[in-house]
Amino acid sequence: MINSLKVTCLFIGAIVGAGFATGREIVVFFRGLSVLTPILAGLITGAMCAVFLLFGKIELKGKIGRVVSNCLDYMMFVSMVVTYMVMCSAAEELTRQCFKIGFVGLVSGVLFAILSMFDIGFIKNISLIMVAVIIAFVIFIAAGTPLSVSGGIDLPIAIKYCAMNMLGGGYLISREGKAMRGRHIALCATLCGVICAALLGMVYAIATTQTGAPMPVFAAAKVKGYGAVGGLLILLAVMSTMLGAGRIIYVTTRRLCGNALVPAIFLMGIAVISYTLDFERAVEIFYPPLGTLGEALCAVAIVILIATAVVKIRKRYTLKL
Repeated sequence: MINSLKVTCLFIGAIVGAGFATGREIVVFFRGLSVLTPILAGLITGAMCAVFLLFGKIELKGKIGRVVSNCLDYMMFVSMVVTYMVMCSAAEELTRQCFKIGFVGLVSGVLFAILSMFDIGFIKNISLIMVAVIIAFVIFIAAGTPLSVSGGIDLPIAIKYCAMNMLGGGYLISREGKAMRGRHIALCATLCGVICAALLGMVYAIATTQTGAPMPVFAAAKVKGYGAVGGLLILLAVMSTMLGAGRIIYVTTRRLCGNALVPAIFLMGIAVISYTLDFERAVEIFYPPLGTLGEALCAVAIVILIATAVVKIRKRYTLKL
């Protein structure tokens, strides 16, 4: 059970980055819709967690399997490089606005490049602590915020948002599924769905009070007199996503070059060239296409799972004479 909780936090930590925690990403996807749409997206996300954990049990063999596996790896690599860049810019812009401190995006990018070299067990423990604090901060800021269900429910948007999150979070936890039993996968998926739905609902409620701000959650927290808490929430969320994205980039790059130091140096280079990017513009440019890419990934994972199940059933019920 403890491992299921850690895997849940590993996933949530990977998706609650700057776009999520600032509310900017939530506004881009769900503007004008009922709060039930982001809540629905959270529940779908939980179901997709089960898909990716089960997907982690499948070994892709043969020429086609290797091609598919390589394509998925490169897809993840590109999306996580983009995510790491956006997180570096978010950390920089956030700390300059909230705390009048510069170069935090650069320093955090370099720091998490180093942390990405640690094993997944260490990273899961860090994610557990980070996510617990993030949830507490979101509840604190959301307290007293009115929750309106007015507006439409858009299932395609909910699916697209979920798919974008599966790019990083789903791929990151898929390797954990290999050693997990069915009941632990079910528990992990349930926890992911409930927590994601609750967080999305609360963040959306907060963000809709300040939709015109570059960082709606921070602006809303500042209005309530909780500017420092809002700033720390977003910074912590940024760093948790940098941790997950950095780990995926590190593992993929090391597999390609066979060297332990080159991936860390590569991540540091990303931080150097991206920490001065315009965060708001980066989210609006990069995140919708990542949602489309995520839909493709989810579709591939589901097709492979179904194909694997069909093959197993046919083998089980085929009479050999």
